[in-house]
Amino acid sequence: MKNKRLKMARMEVDMTQEGLAQVVGVTRQTIGLIESGAYNPTLNVCVLICNALGKTLDELFWDNSEMELMSRLPRRWYALEVKAGNEAPVKSRIETAVMARNYQHMITEVEIPERINTEAFGNCVMVKMVMTNKSWSIIRGIEGVKQHGQVLEKGKYYRSS
Repeated sequence: MKNKRLKMARMEVDMTQEGLAQVVGVTRQTIGLIESGAYNPTLNVCVLICNALGKTLDELFWDNSEMELMSRLPRRWYALEVKAGNEAPVKSRIETAVMARNYQHMITEVEIPERINTEAFGNCVMVKMVMTNKSWSIIRGIEGVKQHGQVLEKGKYYRSS
């Protein structure tokens, strides 16, 4: 995929491919290949390019399409059984972990529901999320979560307090 952001950043500072190549210590052809998407540079070269252009790695090299794609995936409610009386601390830990890992696009809501069906967990926290290995590893690592989440319909088994 073409790196139009790199080319635009280079043009913003009125720098040619040759000029950027000299600052970074690579050939003009290397800069051209990076801009055309035909060459994947090393992290070191990426950092040198960013420094030369006054940009961050995210601004020039991070592909947001993966995050945008993940944010469009369907979210489901999962019931997490927790130790009795630990619903509020577990909810707080989940919210803190999601914010710390910048994963709000995958784990979007956390609630302490009221149980309305005897088939449901007695003590639980509901999490609305896209189930992936990473999102589940965040949840699984929270102190107080007793077992794997179950997909349980909100409204049928639980309701918001």
